[in-house]
Amino acid sequence: MINEVSCWNKIQSLGFVSMPHSIVRLLQDNETLRKLRENVMTVVREYNNIQDLIADNERDLFQEHLAKLDNAIQPGILRYDWKSNVDLFVEFCRKECFNVFNKIKVFQQRKGEINEVIEGISNTYLTSISKKLYDLNTFINTQENELRKHQQNFQKALTFMQEKIVDTYTEQFIDRGNGIQKTWAKFVGELDKNFKEALKNSVKNSFLDLQKHIKTEGTDVVAIFRVYTKLDKTTGTQWAIVHEPSHPTIRTQIVKLMD
Repeated sequence: MINEVSCWNKIQSLGFVSMPHSIVRLLQDNETLRKLRENVMTVVREYNNIQDLIADNERDLFQEHLAKLDNAIQPGILRYDWKSNVDLFVEFCRKECFNVFNKIKVFQQRKGEINEVIEGISNTYLTSISKKLYDLNTFINTQENELRKHQQNFQKALTFMQEKIVDTYTEQFIDRGNGIQKTWAKFVGELDKNFKEALKNSVKNSFLDLQKHIKTEGTDVVAIFRVYTKLDKTTGTQWAIVHEPSHPTIRTQIVKLMD
Protein backbone atom coordinates (compact mmCIF):
# COMPACT_ATOMS: atom_id res chain seq x y z
CA MET A 1 0.00 0.00 0.00
CA ILE A 2 2.82 2.38 0.91
CA ASN A 3 4.46 1.75 -2.45
CA GLU A 4 1.24 2.49 -4.28
CA VAL A 5 0.73 5.72 -2.33
CA SER A 6 4.28 6.77 -3.18
CA CYS A 7 3.56 6.25 -6.88
CA TRP A 8 0.29 8.20 -6.68
CA ASN A 9 2.14 11.02 -4.92
CA LYS A 10 4.53 11.29 -7.87
CA ILE A 11 1.59 11.44 -10.27
CA GLN A 12 -0.07 14.10 -8.10
CA SER A 13 3.01 16.28 -8.44
CA LEU A 14 2.30 16.37 -12.17
CA GLY A 15 -1.23 17.66 -11.54
CA PHE A 16 -3.07 14.62 -12.88
CA VAL A 17 -4.72 13.51 -9.63
CA SER A 18 -5.38 14.81 -6.15
CA MET A 19 -5.00 12.45 -3.18
CA PRO A 20 -7.19 12.61 -0.06
CA HIS A 21 -5.60 13.98 3.08
CA SER A 22 -5.83 10.58 4.80
CA ILE A 23 -3.67 9.03 2.10
CA VAL A 24 -1.14 11.85 2.39
CA ARG A 25 -1.05 11.28 6.16
CA LEU A 26 -0.37 7.59 5.53
CA LEU A 27 2.61 8.55 3.39
CA GLN A 28 3.92 10.83 6.13
CA ASP A 29 3.79 7.92 8.58
CA ASN A 30 5.71 5.70 6.18
CA GLU A 31 8.78 5.24 8.39
CA THR A 32 6.74 4.56 11.52
CA LEU A 33 4.64 1.96 9.72
CA ARG A 34 7.74 0.36 8.23
CA LYS A 35 9.29 -0.09 11.67
CA LEU A 36 6.02 -1.41 13.04
CA ARG A 37 5.75 -3.95 10.22
CA GLU A 38 9.32 -5.12 10.82
CA ASN A 39 8.60 -5.59 14.51
CA VAL A 40 5.42 -7.54 13.82
CA MET A 41 7.16 -9.75 11.26
CA THR A 42 9.92 -10.40 13.78
CA VAL A 43 7.36 -11.76 16.23
CA VAL A 44 5.77 -13.84 13.47
CA ARG A 45 9.14 -15.31 12.47
CA GLU A 46 10.08 -16.16 16.05
CA TYR A 47 6.68 -17.78 16.62
CA ASN A 48 7.07 -19.81 13.42
CA ASN A 49 10.56 -20.86 14.52
CA ILE A 50 9.01 -22.41 17.62
CA GLN A 51 6.43 -24.28 15.54
CA ASP A 52 9.19 -25.57 13.25
CA LEU A 53 11.43 -26.55 16.16
CA ILE A 54 9.03 -28.55 18.29
CA ALA A 55 8.40 -32.16 17.28
CA ASP A 56 4.90 -33.61 17.09
CA ASN A 57 5.55 -35.97 20.00
CA GLU A 58 6.67 -33.02 22.15
CA ARG A 59 3.58 -30.84 21.71
CA ASP A 60 1.59 -32.53 24.47
CA LEU A 61 4.44 -31.91 26.90
CA PHE A 62 4.67 -28.22 25.97
CA GLN A 63 0.98 -27.56 25.43
CA GLU A 64 0.75 -25.19 28.40
CA HIS A 65 3.85 -23.29 27.27
CA LEU A 66 2.40 -22.94 23.77
CA ALA A 67 -1.04 -21.96 25.09
CA LYS A 68 0.51 -19.24 27.26
CA LEU A 69 2.42 -17.96 24.25
CA ASP A 70 -0.75 -17.90 22.12
CA ASN A 71 -2.54 -15.90 24.84
CA ALA A 72 0.33 -13.43 24.93
CA ILE A 73 0.18 -12.86 21.17
CA GLN A 74 -3.61 -12.84 20.86
CA PRO A 75 -4.07 -9.08 21.61
CA GLY A 76 -1.93 -8.32 18.58
CA ILE A 77 -4.48 -10.15 16.46
CA LEU A 78 -7.73 -9.01 18.08
CA ARG A 79 -7.08 -5.68 19.79
CA TYR A 80 -4.26 -3.68 18.24
CA ASP A 81 -4.26 -2.07 14.81
CA TRP A 82 -1.69 -0.17 12.75
CA LYS A 83 -2.43 3.05 14.65
CA SER A 84 -1.67 1.53 18.03
CA ASN A 85 1.55 2.05 19.95
CA VAL A 86 2.67 -1.55 20.28
CA ASP A 87 6.37 -1.21 21.05
CA LEU A 88 5.98 -2.61 24.56
CA PHE A 89 3.63 -5.30 23.33
CA VAL A 90 6.07 -6.41 20.61
CA GLU A 91 8.92 -6.47 23.13
CA PHE A 92 6.79 -8.58 25.48
CA CYS A 93 5.84 -11.03 22.70
CA ARG A 94 9.46 -11.41 21.60
CA LYS A 95 10.48 -12.12 25.18
CA GLU A 96 7.79 -14.82 25.50
CA CYS A 97 8.83 -16.38 22.19
CA PHE A 98 12.46 -16.36 23.29
CA ASN A 99 11.62 -18.07 26.59
CA VAL A 100 9.52 -20.82 25.00
CA PHE A 101 12.06 -21.37 22.21
CA ASN A 102 14.88 -21.75 24.73
CA LYS A 103 12.89 -24.14 26.92
CA ILE A 104 12.19 -26.41 23.95
CA LYS A 105 15.80 -26.16 22.80
CA VAL A 106 17.15 -27.10 26.24
CA PHE A 107 14.69 -29.99 26.50
CA GLN A 108 15.70 -31.35 23.10
CA GLN A 109 19.40 -30.96 23.84
CA ARG A 110 19.11 -32.86 27.13
CA LYS A 111 16.95 -35.53 25.55
CA GLY A 112 19.55 -35.92 22.81
CA GLU A 113 22.32 -36.28 25.40
CA ILE A 114 20.34 -38.94 27.25
CA ASN A 115 19.59 -40.86 24.05
CA GLU A 116 23.27 -40.68 23.11
CA VAL A 117 24.23 -42.21 26.48
CA ILE A 118 21.62 -44.95 26.07
CA GLU A 119 22.88 -45.76 22.57
CA GLY A 120 26.43 -45.93 23.91
CA ILE A 121 25.37 -48.44 26.57
CA SER A 122 23.54 -50.53 23.99
CA ASN A 123 26.72 -50.78 21.89
CA THR A 124 28.98 -51.60 24.84
CA TYR A 125 30.71 -54.97 25.08
CA LEU A 126 31.32 -56.15 28.63
CA THR A 127 34.09 -58.47 27.47
CA SER A 128 37.69 -57.83 26.53
CA ILE A 129 39.09 -60.74 24.54
CA SER A 130 42.29 -60.46 22.51
CA LYS A 131 43.61 -62.86 19.91
CA LYS A 132 46.03 -64.69 22.18
CA LEU A 133 46.27 -67.68 24.48
CA TYR A 134 45.02 -67.10 28.01
CA ASP A 135 45.65 -68.93 31.22
CA LEU A 136 42.19 -69.64 32.58
CA ASN A 137 42.65 -67.54 35.75
CA THR A 138 44.10 -64.66 33.76
CA PHE A 139 41.14 -64.78 31.37
CA ILE A 140 38.58 -64.80 34.20
CA ASN A 141 40.33 -61.94 36.03
CA THR A 142 40.51 -59.89 32.84
CA GLN A 143 36.79 -60.29 32.16
CA GLU A 144 35.83 -59.57 35.75
CA ASN A 145 37.93 -56.38 35.75
CA GLU A 146 36.33 -55.35 32.45
CA LEU A 147 32.88 -55.98 33.88
CA ARG A 148 33.60 -53.92 37.00
CA LYS A 149 34.86 -51.06 34.83
CA HIS A 150 31.68 -51.01 32.78
CA GLN A 151 29.52 -51.29 35.90
CA GLN A 152 31.10 -48.08 37.14
CA ASN A 153 30.59 -46.43 33.76
CA PHE A 154 26.95 -47.51 33.68
CA GLN A 155 26.41 -46.11 37.16
CA LYS A 156 27.91 -42.78 36.09
CA ALA A 157 25.69 -42.82 32.99
CA LEU A 158 22.62 -43.47 35.12
CA THR A 159 23.51 -40.61 37.48
CA PHE A 160 24.06 -38.31 34.48
CA MET A 161 20.65 -39.16 33.02
CA GLN A 162 18.92 -38.74 36.39
CA GLU A 163 20.43 -35.28 36.81
CA LYS A 164 19.32 -34.23 33.33
CA ILE A 165 15.80 -35.50 33.95
CA VAL A 166 15.48 -33.83 37.37
CA ASP A 167 16.89 -30.52 36.10
CA THR A 168 14.51 -30.47 33.15
CA TYR A 169 11.50 -31.32 35.30
CA THR A 170 12.21 -28.76 38.02
CA GLU A 171 12.96 -26.00 35.50
CA GLN A 172 10.08 -26.55 33.08
CA PHE A 173 7.33 -28.89 34.25
CA ILE A 174 7.12 -29.10 38.05
CA ASP A 175 4.40 -26.44 38.33
CA ARG A 176 2.31 -27.61 35.35
CA GLY A 177 -1.12 -29.25 35.40
CA ASN A 178 -2.11 -32.88 35.78
CA GLY A 179 -2.15 -33.50 32.04
CA ILE A 180 1.45 -32.36 31.72
CA GLN A 181 2.46 -34.47 34.73
CA LYS A 182 0.98 -37.58 33.10
CA THR A 183 2.73 -36.81 29.82
CA TRP A 184 6.01 -36.26 31.65
CA ALA A 185 5.63 -39.55 33.53
CA LYS A 186 5.04 -41.29 30.22
CA PHE A 187 8.14 -39.64 28.74
CA VAL A 188 10.32 -40.74 31.68
CA GLY A 189 8.83 -44.23 31.44
CA GLU A 190 9.94 -44.44 27.80
CA LEU A 191 13.46 -43.38 28.76
CA ASP A 192 13.52 -46.01 31.50
CA LYS A 193 12.34 -48.64 29.03
CA ASN A 194 15.02 -47.65 26.52
CA PHE A 195 17.68 -47.75 29.23
CA LYS A 196 16.70 -51.27 30.29
CA GLU A 197 16.66 -52.38 26.66
CA ALA A 198 20.14 -50.92 26.18
CA LEU A 199 21.44 -52.90 29.16
CA LYS A 200 19.92 -56.08 27.74
CA ASN A 201 21.53 -55.43 24.36
CA SER A 202 24.89 -54.89 26.02
CA VAL A 203 24.67 -58.20 27.89
CA LYS A 204 23.42 -60.01 24.78
CA ASN A 205 26.24 -58.65 22.62
CA SER A 206 28.77 -59.61 25.30
CA PHE A 207 27.45 -63.18 25.45
CA LEU A 208 27.64 -63.43 21.68
CA ASP A 209 31.19 -62.11 21.71
CA LEU A 210 32.19 -64.62 24.39
CA GLN A 211 30.50 -67.43 22.50
CA LYS A 212 32.21 -66.42 19.26
CA HIS A 213 35.65 -66.77 20.85
CA ILE A 214 34.98 -69.91 22.87
CA LYS A 215 32.76 -71.83 20.48
CA THR A 216 34.55 -71.56 17.15
CA GLU A 217 32.30 -71.76 14.12
CA GLY A 218 33.26 -73.80 11.08
CA THR A 219 36.27 -76.05 10.71
CA ASP A 220 38.97 -73.56 11.75
CA VAL A 221 39.69 -74.04 15.45
CA VAL A 222 41.25 -71.05 17.18
CA ALA A 223 42.64 -71.80 20.62
CA ILE A 224 41.88 -69.32 23.38
CA PHE A 225 42.95 -71.13 26.56
CA ARG A 226 46.39 -72.47 27.34
CA VAL A 227 45.88 -76.10 28.42
CA TYR A 228 48.76 -78.21 29.69
CA THR A 229 48.88 -81.95 28.99
CA LYS A 230 50.78 -84.17 31.40
CA LEU A 231 51.02 -87.67 32.83
CA ASP A 232 49.41 -88.10 36.20
CA LYS A 233 49.45 -91.02 38.63
CA THR A 234 47.56 -89.52 41.52
CA THR A 235 44.31 -91.33 40.76
CA GLY A 236 45.78 -94.84 41.00
CA THR A 237 48.63 -97.06 40.01
CA GLN A 238 48.22 -96.41 36.30
CA TRP A 239 49.62 -93.40 34.57
CA ALA A 240 47.01 -91.25 32.85
CA ILE A 241 47.08 -88.30 30.48
CA VAL A 242 45.34 -85.33 32.08
CA HIS A 243 44.72 -81.74 31.03
CA GLU A 244 45.17 -78.71 33.24
CA PRO A 245 42.84 -76.98 33.47
CA SER A 246 40.38 -79.71 32.64
CA HIS A 247 37.42 -79.23 30.36
CA PRO A 248 34.90 -79.40 33.25
CA THR A 249 36.92 -76.76 35.12
CA ILE A 250 36.97 -74.42 32.12
CA ARG A 251 33.25 -74.95 31.58
CA THR A 252 32.44 -74.28 35.24
CA GLN A 253 34.48 -71.08 35.32
CA ILE A 254 32.94 -69.75 32.08
CA VAL A 255 29.40 -70.53 33.25
CA LYS A 256 30.15 -68.79 36.55
CA LEU A 257 31.48 -65.77 34.69
CA MET A 258 28.35 -65.57 32.52
CA ASP A 259 26.10 -65.79 35.57
